[in-house]
Amino acid sequence: MKSNEVYEILIKTLEVDQSRISNLDSTQFTIKGWSITLVSLLVGFTFQYKNKAFLYIGIVATILFGILDYLQDLRNWHRAITN
Repeated sequence: MKSNEVYEILIKTLEVDQSRISNLDSTQFTIKGWSITLVSLLVGFTFQYKNKAFLYIGIVATILFGILDYLQDLRNWHRAITN
């Protein structure tokens, strides 16, 4: 192989890796954004309607979004190990 061909292959590999990282980062950012939005909304409803049920729903939602974030991290870690 010529050094130019090796260089082109390395550049293509780098582009693919950067695309994968970008997609994973955007997924985690979306999960965290939805979590903050939903919990803020439910806390606001708790104070507005003076109903603690909204607060409990917010706590459950926070836990569920935390689990989703953890699973995404675990998936990223597994991909890094296997590749």
